[in-house]
Amino acid sequence: MTNTIAAIFAYLLLSFAAAAQETVWIQIEAQPTLTAATDRAQAYDRNLDDVSGYSLGGGWYGIVLGPYARNDANRLMRQLKATRAIPRDSFIAFQRSFRDQY
Repeated sequence: MTNTIAAIFAYLLLSFAAAAQETVWIQIEAQPTLTAATDRAQAYDRNLDDVSGYSLGGGWYGIVLGPYARNDANRLMRQLKATRAIPRDSFIAFQRSFRDQY
């Protein structure tokens, strides 16, 4: 029984450590046309670092910040939302969500 509990604890600890090192982006906006997305990405780029854009599929184009380690992204996202530098509905996004970079 003790070995089982120790194994579960070790698994959880390693899972949390891996999640902290995971590379993520902060998706701040999505636009239905490449022109609109490019214009918005350029506007964000004037005030923020690490702005880029990716096709999301289905005719949508995402504007993102990053990449960052997960913990850094969460901290930065809270700061940028608090100062209203990014929309309140911005969220953590993963590489698998992205297609071609524009």
